[in-house]
Amino acid sequence: MDIKNILLSWGMVFASALLNSCANLLLKAEISRVGDISFDSVSNAAGSFGRIVSTPTGAGGVFLMFAGAACWMAGLAKMDVSTAVPVSMTLNLLLAALGGFAIFGEVISVNKIIGMLLIMASFYFLSK
Repeated sequence: MDIKNILLSWGMVFASALLNSCANLLLKAEISRVGDISFDSVSNAAGSFGRIVSTPTGAGGVFLMFAGAACWMAGLAKMDVSTAVPVSMTLNLLLAALGGFAIFGEVISVNKIIGMLLIMASFYFLSK
């Protein structure tokens, strides 16, 4: 594979992780604002989802998820899935933790840091 395709495939995997992490943060913000999602019935669940995605924040989150999926497919077209998945999962893990801390004030405890390091190490070894 030439350098252009290598950079493109890695760039798409990184873009996918970034877009999906941003999507999750937007959706979390909107879910927090709207309240719990009711799963008592299909119509209640559909109504909850409808309230979330009918706002600019919720719609933006859904859009970013689709954009992330498009980048993911482009990256997978040129990269082994056994390499792409561990890289993507590691990036998603880090971005979610940092975003949760920065935006929602979530605590990143020593145990979470140790857990994330162990997960990242396992992804590293699984990708080899």
